[in-house]
Amino acid sequence: MQSHTNWIRPAGLFLMAFAVSNAFRLDLFSLDTALSSFSPALRLPIRVLLEGSGVFLAAILGFRLMRDHIPREMNWWGPQKWRVMLGAAIPIIALTLIGVKNPEGMNPHVFGLLAGVITWMYCVMEESFWRGYLEDELKSLGFVTRAVIVGTLWFLWHVSFLENTDLMANLTFWGILVGASIGLGQMALKTRSILVVGTAHMIVNMVMFNTLIRSGISVPLKWGIVAISFVGLFLLIREKKSPELAGISAEEKS
Repeated sequence: MQSHTNWIRPAGLFLMAFAVSNAFRLDLFSLDTALSSFSPALRLPIRVLLEGSGVFLAAILGFRLMRDHIPREMNWWGPQKWRVMLGAAIPIIALTLIGVKNPEGMNPHVFGLLAGVITWMYCVMEESFWRGYLEDELKSLGFVTRAVIVGTLWFLWHVSFLENTDLMANLTFWGILVGASIGLGQMALKTRSILVVGTAHMIVNMVMFNTLIRSGISVPLKWGIVAISFVGLFLLIREKKSPELAGISAEEKS
């Protein structure tokens, strides 16, 4: 098994993710024009998920390329499946019940459901690469080094510097993504679940960067959803000691 980092695989896969995702993000194929006649219920999922397709396809290919070299520790589910899905359902249900005002003219509750599902899927697609693939591929590096590298690649992938050339704004965004890579990386190490980390990514995304939700819900409501969602996710994925292990720990302390 490989004991050092093979930089060719992650570098090539990142370039693939960068090229595919940004071809759609920058609308190089005039997709916005082609989709303009579609209903929002079709246009929005297609548009958003195509942006995430680059990292998702790179992750799937990465899993196959490294399977004979590095044992995979990250997987899709991690803890019990029902806990993972219930944790993902909390923010989606909250958005549906509260409703999201939108320029599409859709019912706020229907749009809340649509925006929640799309956002969750997009964040899982991202995390399949940033944490799902790179956590294992770069495991020979130290945790902080790995987080800085992943955060930097994440920043470059977003190409936000093309829209906003302000140096401090870009350094701030880079710092946020490195910090997020530390936090989400810790969660990845604890749960080994791409879906759990994707759900955590979604919860943060709702407050800071999500264009579907950003102005459709008041700030207090958004923070309320974030608090409920994080508490619910934590309670669902936390590890519980069995009675036998608890008894052993008590005996060791006495």
